Amino acid sequence: MMSLKSTHIRSIPHTLADWLRLEDDDYKWLTLIVCVALAIRVARVVLFQTPPVSDAADYDVLAWRLAQGKGYVTADGTPTAFWPVGYPAFLAGIYLVFGYSWLAAGIANALLGTISVALTYRLAREVLCSRLSLVAAGAVALLPSHIISFTSVLRNEMLHTALVLAALIAACHLARRPNWRNAALLGLVVGVGLYVRPILLLFPAVVALLIMIRGGVGIRKSVVLAGIALLISLLTISPWTARNYFAMGEFVLTATNGGITFYQANGPGATGEFRFVPEGTFSDTSEMTVYREGIQLGLKHIVSHPEQWIALLPIKFFHLWASDRYNIAPSIIPEAYRGIVPVLWVIAQVYWTIIVIGATLAAVSRPILGYWLKFPAVLFPLTLLYWTGFHMMFHGEGRFHIQMIPMVAIIAAHLLRRDRDWRSWLPEKFRKVRG
Repeated sequence: MMSLKSTHIRSIPHTLADWLRLEDDDYKWLTLIVCVALAIRVARVVLFQTPPVSDAADYDVLAWRLAQGKGYVTADGTPTAFWPVGYPAFLAGIYLVFGYSWLAAGIANALLGTISVALTYRLAREVLCSRLSLVAAGAVALLPSHIISFTSVLRNEMLHTALVLAALIAACHLARRPNWRNAALLGLVVGVGLYVRPILLLFPAVVALLIMIRGGVGIRKSVVLAGIALLISLLTISPWTARNYFAMGEFVLTATNGGITFYQANGPGATGEFRFVPEGTFSDTSEMTVYREGIQLGLKHIVSHPEQWIALLPIKFFHLWASDRYNIAPSIIPEAYRGIVPVLWVIAQVYWTIIVIGATLAAVSRPILGYWLKFPAVLFPLTLLYWTGFHMMFHGEGRFHIQMIPMVAIIAAHLLRRDRDWRSWLPEKFRKVRG
């Protein structure tokens, strides 16, 4: 890497260029990719605004109540914790500044998506040269599902993707410089992520393995640092957990929607996909009852029918990873243009399939023991396994892999490495076979 004092890079603050690990002259390409990503996303919002429906409508209403000072409450003023508060609070901030505006909220999502493109580049620099990191960032910049589905739709995917990428970068930073300050920084990022979705709660366990694989630090210190990260994350989310306890009357770490979601995925009649729960399943329809009984009944069914639960795992896996077209619902497309939805489905699915095939080929082009199970590349299989394992407890949906698409794109970019060897993962006696 050439000096950051190069005249080619003086237009970028040295600290930012250093953090991004930009090589000389590549800053202009990253700037171009980021600008294109932002322009496409803003155009999507301005030209084709999407009225909030389903979950997005709930986020929108809760955010507006927060912005009005009514609190996090239902229509009748009852405190709720059904949805994690992070994204509604983010939207409330937008509404306080710009007024009740779906346009402003959509542009905020466009900015978050663009930030994720830059963060993809930074994460890729942990394992790739600058040019291939640009390829990964470019793939995310043009991702159809990001642009079409989650930019103008008031859902938490764009905010959560940026936070997950920040947590992954912080995890690498901690593994390289294992000290309590970096552990606290990771814990803070994870804690903020918990306000949006609870999936990162046990991520410090992955980080402990990452530090141990990195080497130079004993098991005890690795566990201590991961424990510090976990403690800070819990302290970060604790004000909301305390609010839930006093407002709802029971312990709720982040949100209560996990109860019915868990039952949908694991109760009688579960299919591995989203389904509606039959009326009369719970003793009453109150939020806390559904939360509590959903978990209890789901666990009871798993224990009494473990074979059914195991049989659903590959189905959940398939629906989690196979399709990206699921994320493009007709309801998010203006009515006048819904005739092109099948075309958008094809484009999104072909794009995702190319990335997945590229990642699969790239994965086997590098030695498993000599590369993918060594730091820093091991972060990618560890995180993908963690993400998959968490969602195996619930149902599979294509939108649940959105935060991992940058990871998959970075793996796929390995396919363009000049030093790849398609037979390097085979036993040595097979590597000499031609073809």
